[in-house]
Amino acid sequence: MKKFTFYTAILFLMAISAQSFCQTIEFEDDFESGMDNWVLTGAWGLTEGQSHSATHSMTDSPLGNYTGNQNTYCTMANGVNLSDPGILSANVSFWAIYDIETSIEFDWVKVQASDDDFANVADLGIFNGEDHLTPWEEYSYSLGAYVGSSNVKVRLYFHSDGGYEVDGIYFDDFVITSSDVDNAPPYIGYATPPTFYEGSLGDYVFNVQLIDASGIQTAKVNYQVDGGDLQYVDGVNTVGTNYEFTIPEQSPGSMVVFNIEAVDASGNNNTNITDDYKYIAGEYLYYDDPEVAFYTTMLAGEGAAVVFTIENPTALVTGLIRNYEDQSNPPNKNFMFHVWSSGSNGPGTDLITPFEVVPAATVEDPNPMTVVDLRDYSNELSGISGDIFIGITIPEDTVKITMATLAANRSFALADGIWGQADYDFHFRLITTGFYDGIETNENQNLESAIMFPNPATDVLFIDSKTEILSMKVINNAGQIVYSENVGTLKTQLQVRNLPAGIYFVNVETINGISTKKIIVK
Repeated sequence: MKKFTFYTAILFLMAISAQSFCQTIEFEDDFESGMDNWVLTGAWGLTEGQSHSATHSMTDSPLGNYTGNQNTYCTMANGVNLSDPGILSANVSFWAIYDIETSIEFDWVKVQASDDDFANVADLGIFNGEDHLTPWEEYSYSLGAYVGSSNVKVRLYFHSDGGYEVDGIYFDDFVITSSDVDNAPPYIGYATPPTFYEGSLGDYVFNVQLIDASGIQTAKVNYQVDGGDLQYVDGVNTVGTNYEFTIPEQSPGSMVVFNIEAVDASGNNNTNITDDYKYIAGEYLYYDDPEVAFYTTMLAGEGAAVVFTIENPTALVTGLIRNYEDQSNPPNKNFMFHVWSSGSNGPGTDLITPFEVVPAATVEDPNPMTVVDLRDYSNELSGISGDIFIGITIPEDTVKITMATLAANRSFALADGIWGQADYDFHFRLITTGFYDGIETNENQNLESAIMFPNPATDVLFIDSKTEILSMKVINNAGQIVYSENVGTLKTQLQVRNLPAGIYFVNVETINGISTKKIIVK
């Protein structure tokens, strides 16, 4: 058994003294002395109906439930001065309870900060969800990004839509403190995260602002591809507080999940890691306005489709269908996903066997994109060009989808067995492998296509041309060149026995230009 001696006690006290720091209250308000410290818009005001200490708190709706279609603010009237060189970190904290319609797509309260009277704004946190009126909880947010500024203000920004209203938010015992010790993690400002899984065909490059009073020691992006091993790449400090991150090119259709991690240069190695973001690699195609104007309820036997015009041959790897759900409607049933050729008045024949998909929408996440992975259908969905339709049919009541105000005129609805132009744009999107390298034909020259047989091929593909074949390339359905050679004859052979089964494109260059044929290797 170890003895806690007097000498041990002295060492312990010395250690505590070495780690001691000075914390200063820069601003505080318990809402017991009126509202002079705040600039209020809308219905914001004091209430005695709820409080954390004493008798008052601040709320967005003192008279009961909040009203719809509101954008109102509770803003500090005067900023705090954090420009003292001795200040190395700062925080804002308060106690709160809330009852706000579930889903940040509808109603919410954001905690925001600024040092230029909100010409530029940083979101510190967000409140959303019903039945959080007990117990009171304390919330704390770093203001480390504003150390060095002389006019730092915080506000609560309340937003509601027009559909459903409840009690709102109450907050009390609001305090801003500063410290001469850097105990705050770096601020990570990511202004343009991916939305609705939109990524890129090549490298995924993005910029982030990293701010810390002690500087940045390390910055990296952690990522996983299709649930595989965790990988990372370091960020590059391009200028000032800006950092550039590059996630390497991934195969089209791959789901990439990533976060940003930054460690400051203080002795505490304070670390900040963002929430996860997601994108799907590939060429991202859409025509709709992302803003949801309406939703529609689809019944058994009905359908919806969007036509995509693809100029050059490609492969389809992912479909995206945006569904809708809320607490006032029954849950969605499953839908059947289709890829159609172009018909005389809308979708034509199915290019793949339709299959059942579970909508992603929930009450908590009411209108996300439902991801439909099409990579298993590469044989059927490669070499696609021209007009192509993706969409859904409804086997059983009911399925809800979102709509945008009509602009693109590319949406079609199925009713009573007949396709017709829809009155709104459906939020259906498509991800492809992009245009194949070398597949485009030169329409300005008189091309004579080479003859290729047999097709499908299992061993040897014979290629004949009326003019000299200069070169040949074989491209797989991911757009990669898997074989190439210079020819110099009218006839040649391609040994396909060692190629994996699937769809390929044979690119033949003659003196008249380039032509391409799709072949199947079995």
